[in-house]
Amino acid sequence: MAKNEMKSTLKKYFGYTEFRPYQKEIIEKILDGKDCLVVMATGSGKSLCYQVPPLISRKTAVVISPLISLMQDQVMALKQKGIKADYLSSVQTDHGVQSNAELGHHDILYMTPEKACALPNR
Repeated sequence: MAKNEMKSTLKKYFGYTEFRPYQKEIIEKILDGKDCLVVMATGSGKSLCYQVPPLISRKTAVVISPLISLMQDQVMALKQKGIKADYLSSVQTDHGVQSNAELGHHDILYMTPEKACALPNR
């Protein structure tokens, strides 16, 4: 993966010219297929660590979060940036999101833990 591609993606979608401490290294490990456990303070830029890789790899990122309102806010902000994002929760009745997810139509898909556990094995 080219270093320039990471920086151009950061600039194009998020408007930043530089990564914050540790973001670049985390993103590189994710793109290299390495497992990562990342613990960072609130406001330190964790979201970019899982939002940038799918835009470069063209593979859907699945983000598990118990906070529906946070998922809704992030999905809305990502869609405004032209990123194909959506969320699945146990309270949703729209089955189109799951169908689109199964077809790989998302860059980022957020899910509540109970929804992720309820998905059928395929």
